[in-house]
Amino acid sequence: MWRSYYGHTRLRLAQELVELLHDQFRLPFSRLVAGAYHAARAAAVFQDGHNRAGYQRALPHLVSYYRLIRGTYHQPESYFASHASTRAEAMLLRDQRQEAGMVSEQDWSRIGELLDTSWASLQKVVSAP
Repeated sequence: MWRSYYGHTRLRLAQELVELLHDQFRLPFSRLVAGAYHAARAAAVFQDGHNRAGYQRALPHLVSYYRLIRGTYHQPESYFASHASTRAEAMLLRDQRQEAGMVSEQDWSRIGELLDTSWASLQKVVSAP
């Protein structure tokens, strides 16, 4: 999904979001489509932004998206710190490499490793009894 997002392949991103929402949350079809729409739309609006006001235009779509999936994990926010920080590290790596001129396959590999670590951390939190 990250490559679709950064590659501006928005239709592919929406399709991948539908798959993610199905696999992660087992949402009914109508909520899958609505969730994928709001997440993809937020991404597109954010990408098109050039300043804080432009970026904030994505918020209504993010709010709608998170309303669809809220309550899924039923855990305190602090439990997700490792997931969030590793995901942020992946984002920063990608942005730094792009700013330097190019994101190489080796960079994408490292980004994938960071994201795998992030998702494993999330899985551990949500699977805890």
